[in-house]
Amino acid sequence: MNLDELRSLLELTTVPGIGPTRIRALMAHFHSAQAIRAATSTALCGVMGIERTLAESIRQNPDSDFAARQLEILAQRNTRLLTYWDDDYPALLKKIPDPPALLYLNGALSSQDQNALAIVGTRAPTQYGKMVAEKLTADLAGRGFTIVSGLARGIDTIAHRTALKNGSRTLAILGSGLDVMYPAENEKLAHEIVANGAVISEYPFGAKPDAVNFPRRNRIISGLALCVLVVEAGLESGAMITANLALEHNREVF
Repeated sequence: MNLDELRSLLELTTVPGIGPTRIRALMAHFHSAQAIRAATSTALCGVMGIERTLAESIRQNPDSDFAARQLEILAQRNTRLLTYWDDDYPALLKKIPDPPALLYLNGALSSQDQNALAIVGTRAPTQYGKMVAEKLTADLAGRGFTIVSGLARGIDTIAHRTALKNGSRTLAILGSGLDVMYPAENEKLAHEIVANGAVISEYPFGAKPDAVNFPRRNRIISGLALCVLVVEAGLESGAMITANLALEHNREVF
């Protein structure tokens, strides 16, 4: 997409009540973000899920300063805004019920990433859990899998580090903006991942790692992978949320 389209898409994300599903519905109807921004309220109401108040907000409320700032930071940080409509948007991720409309990407995706497996688990693993996570990740990396995880402490960190150690690609999915590293101690690891994979977020620059972000982040971890491997997790943990999402996405869970 050209810069004007990206700017219009970013403006749409600032409208209260407009999320990825409504953005995709609007794009399917109008075929471009600029056309959405130029549409009348009556035309906007012709899209399922868009009522009159929301249509008026689309016409009047988008934050152009936010969009301009996001594009400026993208250029400064040499990162990319990948959209649902780009040819290289991950095909597996498109198959989930609520794929992100926009992904902030530091690094690069590869055709190899179609053969991806997610490894998630507790932030406080036992020695046994650490051993199992490292062994299974090394074996899977050696068989050509891209390893997907969430860059959290514990099992996620072990999965990313072991993948890199064994020459595998790895993708880290954040619950914050790309410029707000969480946990902070994994900033060096994130830079290493960029060299042989990508750090990815649907959240804009400046977004803090709020607790509500992580359950939504987990659908991307599952969505990018053919299957999900859980190593030690509490029954109400984020890893179990990812496992349940994987089942909803018709992905294997181990």
